Amino acid sequence: MSNVAGEIYFIAEEPSLTAPQVRVKIGLVRENKKNRDSKDRLMDHQTGNPRNLVLVDAIRTARVSHVENSLHQRYASRRGIGEWFQLSKAELESAIAECSDLAAQQSAHLPVIQQADALTHSTRNDVVVAASEEAIEWHRSLKIAKASESIFVQLKSKYKERVEMAHEAGFDVNGFAAVTRSRQRLDSWFLEHHKDAYQNCKRPSKSARFKDKGPDVKPALEPDHIELAEEFSAKIAESSPQTGFEEVHRLYLETRRPSAIWKEEKNLATAHLKVLCGFNRGIENLCEWKTVVSQKFSVEIAEDKYPHLVQAHATIEVFGAPSTRLRDGEETGD
Repeated sequence: MSNVAGEIYFIAEEPSLTAPQVRVKIGLVRENKKNRDSKDRLMDHQTGNPRNLVLVDAIRTARVSHVENSLHQRYASRRGIGEWFQLSKAELESAIAECSDLAAQQSAHLPVIQQADALTHSTRNDVVVAASEEAIEWHRSLKIAKASESIFVQLKSKYKERVEMAHEAGFDVNGFAAVTRSRQRLDSWFLEHHKDAYQNCKRPSKSARFKDKGPDVKPALEPDHIELAEEFSAKIAESSPQTGFEEVHRLYLETRRPSAIWKEEKNLATAHLKVLCGFNRGIENLCEWKTVVSQKFSVEIAEDKYPHLVQAHATIEVFGAPSTRLRDGEETGD
C-alpha cells in the first residue's frame, strides 16, 4: 500500500458548469512531486483544451493514490476518456464530499499502516502471544473482509474469462478490453536464457510473511451488493460475443466499488493485527508472522555484473503468451 500524501483535484470545463452534466478531471498530485500542486495540473490540462478549465476544489490527503482510486471506482460508470468523468452537479458535490471523508479516514488509518510497514522489515522473535479482545475483533474483521471481497474477485475473473474466450474466437472486444502482450520479466529472461548468470545475481532477502489462521466465515454484503453480485453472475452466464458485453461490462464496473471497499477493509485489519503482533512470531490461534530469508534475483547485481545481458533484454523483444487486460480505468499517473 502506498502511503505517499498529496492532493486530489477536481478540474471542470467551465462552460459545462451551467449544463446538467459536468466534464470533470479527477486526478492527483503526489507530495514527492517537488514544486508541483493542483494549480500546476490545471495549467497542464488547459494546454490543448479549447474550453476554459477551472479548479473546482483540491483536497489534501494521506495515501493519495488510494483515495484517487476509490473515487475512480465509485464513478467508473460515468467515466469518459482517461480520468475525465461526466458528472451531474449533485454527483460532483458528492464526489468532493466523499473525497473529504476519505481524506479524514486515511489520516486516522495512516499511523497504524505506517507502523505495520515498518515492522515488516524487522526480525521476528519466536514468541506466540495470547489473543487480546482487540486482536480477536480485528481477526474477525479480516475474515469477513476476505470472504466478502472473494465474491467479487471470483465474478470479475469469470467475466475476464468470457472476454478472453470471445477474443480468441475472433470477436471484437474493443471497448471492453485491450489485448496486450506482456514482456518477459528480467529475472525470468535470465533464468530461461542464462541460468548460470541468474544464479550469480541472487542475494539474501529478508521478508515477513503474514498468514491468518482459523476457519473461514460468511461474507457480510449489504443487500444491494448481494443483488448486484447475483445480477452480475447471471449476466456473465448469459453473455455471448453475438449479443455483446455492454450490460455485463456495466455491472463489472459497478462491482469494482464494493470489491475495493472490502480490499481496503482487509488491508486495514491486517495492518492492525501486524501491529498487535509486533516483533512476535504470532498471535495464538489468530495469525502467524514469520521472518523469512531467501535468495532472490537482484536487478542491481545483474546490471553491475552483466550489463551486456541487461542491455540485450532491453533491446530484444521477448514476448510471453497473449493476455487480455480489461479496460477498467486503473490510473496511476498524475
